[in-house]
Amino acid sequence: MVTLLRKLFIKDYQDVERQDVRVKHGILAAVNGIVVNLLLIGLKLGLAIFMWSYSGILSLALVSDAVNNVTDLASGIVTLIGFFYAGKPADKEHPFGHQRIEYISGLILSVLVVAAGAELIFSSIEAIIAGTLVSYDLTGIIILAIAIVLKLYQLYVYLSLGKAVNSPSLKATSMDSLGDVVASVAMLASAICSYLLSWNFLDSYMGVAVGILVAYAGISMIKETSEPLVGSPISKTLIESIANDVREDKRILGVHDIMVHRYGPTLIFITLDVEMDENESFTEAHRLINQIEKKLEKKYHASVSIHCDPVAPNKPEVIEKKNQALELLKKLDPEASIHDFQIDGENVSFDVLTPYRGVHPKQEEIQKKMEELFEGSSVNIEFDHPYDGDPD
Repeated sequence: MVTLLRKLFIKDYQDVERQDVRVKHGILAAVNGIVVNLLLIGLKLGLAIFMWSYSGILSLALVSDAVNNVTDLASGIVTLIGFFYAGKPADKEHPFGHQRIEYISGLILSVLVVAAGAELIFSSIEAIIAGTLVSYDLTGIIILAIAIVLKLYQLYVYLSLGKAVNSPSLKATSMDSLGDVVASVAMLASAICSYLLSWNFLDSYMGVAVGILVAYAGISMIKETSEPLVGSPISKTLIESIANDVREDKRILGVHDIMVHRYGPTLIFITLDVEMDENESFTEAHRLINQIEKKLEKKYHASVSIHCDPVAPNKPEVIEKKNQALELLKKLDPEASIHDFQIDGENVSFDVLTPYRGVHPKQEEIQKKMEELFEGSSVNIEFDHPYDGDPD
């Protein structure tokens, strides 16, 4: 079904790395959500009004669920606007483009969902305190069943399109839809119990349950949609893939400090350091690095910048001292490693890579021990941590 929708409404729908194709996926999902939620609002409010007309009691759970769909409708509109503006090209005020608006729209949706859930909880608790009883008939049960089918369809569309373009915004919206499905199932259970067993007190309690589910889904969405804005770690698989691509040329003796900066789902900047023999000519090193940058840019659709560090792979005295430093470091921190080791006269410099834990607890001790090891030399150590969230 979703594949058919993509074929019908999105040209080159499989080329999801293109921002214009990605935007069309978001717009398709948003429009689909708006249509479905309009149907759900009409069904649930119509049922609530019908029940009130013959019983004189308004189902707060049903109205609350309809209000939740109004929130979903607003979410669809926010998603539509978010994807529209995210697709705008870079300009003078925003030189890195507007793709992060997709994350911002997802965060707005998440806050709206939490607010809706809180409102459902409070109104339902008031109904419990007031002792409100609500009864359902067969028509209400059928309408609720239809609403569940529509919500399942909406969940399927959001989830499929979100996975197709790896969109945090659409994934967050699909989580909201999943909460709606669970909430509607709870409503249906309440209606069946009311119809068959005359348990008319359940409606308000189900309203509380619905509110809790909605609020929980919203809180989860806030976490997921805010992480890209704060700066989430890049997958270790991607880091390793980049490193392997760089190492394909044997003149590259080492790769480190790989950082991937995201200014949106498809706007990526890659920076990294490579180690090359210090005897390699500057012209050749420059040419090789340009080749590698172009290769990475083509493969990862990214802007790439590479810094070259000269090393001495054929000087036994440098290798010996590096091994001494590494042996000492492993005693102080078994998880740490060394790269970019250089000796220039009386100056010794290298980087220490450690698992991320803020300021390294043994930083001063490592500095002191290394100065003792290389007594008489000036020792310069740069402490760093990996950026993939899963250090070696």
